[in-house]
Amino acid sequence: MVNLDQFEAKKNKFYENIEKKEEELKNTLEKNKEKSYAVMKKASININDINELNTALQDINKNIKSISAVADVKSNARILENKLKYLKDKLNTISSDTDQLKSQASFVEKELDELYEKMETFYDNTKIGE
Repeated sequence: MVNLDQFEAKKNKFYENIEKKEEELKNTLEKNKEKSYAVMKKASININDINELNTALQDINKNIKSISAVADVKSNARILENKLKYLKDKLNTISSDTDQLKSQASFVEKELDELYEKMETFYDNTKIGE
């Protein structure tokens, strides 16, 4: 059976790591923005400046994609967590239903045993054709 405490700890660690990564990516994005603005402000643009600006813009694009991916992971994690809660509730319901069915089966078994004994007694006491 799933250890819920371990699961909860892993889930919390997962969200902490996502938040840390998201913060790192935002900081990197901000640094890259500042870097690109600094390059654009230069009065004379030469080939090196254009290459540096291009690299900074590529980094910004990567960071935007990474932030988007982190958001998707968070969303998927929440969906999975909700599905897990739903399945846990279903399992509890099934467990409860199973307990009720076992109780009813035990009752029916006793009734059948009593009926069988009565029928045996009836057959023993009724000697037809003898």
